Amino acid sequence: MVWASCMGNHYNQPPDGWNGFTTLADFYNSFEAADVRKSASITGYTSVVGRGAGFLIGQQQGPEGKHIGNPIVDLKDRSGNPLIFTPDVSLFFSTETKGIRTNKWPLDPNEMNGGGWGSANEFAFFRLADVRLMKAEAILRGGTDPQAETAKGIVDALRAKRGLGTIGTLNEASLLAERGRELYLEAWRRNDMIRFGVFNNPVGERPTASAPTKVVFPIPNIALSSNPNLHQNVGY
Repeated sequence: MVWASCMGNHYNQPPDGWNGFTTLADFYNSFEAADVRKSASITGYTSVVGRGAGFLIGQQQGPEGKHIGNPIVDLKDRSGNPLIFTPDVSLFFSTETKGIRTNKWPLDPNEMNGGGWGSANEFAFFRLADVRLMKAEAILRGGTDPQAETAKGIVDALRAKRGLGTIGTLNEASLLAERGRELYLEAWRRNDMIRFGVFNNPVGERPTASAPTKVVFPIPNIALSSNPNLHQNVGY
């Protein structure tokens, strides 16, 4: 978790990183303004690190000299210009300030000096919110619940905890979108998109649909050559 978080940080943020991992503006804009999953100030963290949890956009702040405990100041990029993250980003031609960054799993500020590579806080692998959304999906797809919960009721209860109103109409598309907002950066999106039948749909850099066989990966040649009982997956 520490490694991935540092990769997402700019060179001049504490701890410094590799300036990678941005999100698309369309996804960022799908969050309502009051959604704490979009941006949230954290007691004991934001005031000493200069940023909150969620998405990082606009002028970035951090402790002077990148040392926790110093006054919070506006950060600059490596050229001395204001470090302002912008929503526009290109896959091939982007400067170091392009793109909205993510900070879903903040590091422990007490362990961030000296590079911050030893933070002891953990990455959540299983969450109750995911379990509840799975139950909502099962009911939406025709399942029944002995406790008489409804799919919409489950989703609305989760949204209420995030400071939001009801979801309105609940269907497969809106449930998939809600899973995206709740579980981003938790490694479920590919599985979700395959299960909801949209993984092969056209996207920005791929304007045509991909082949259905692309929902699985090819078997490596070294595995095929070492085991004659293996056969390459269809489409590769």
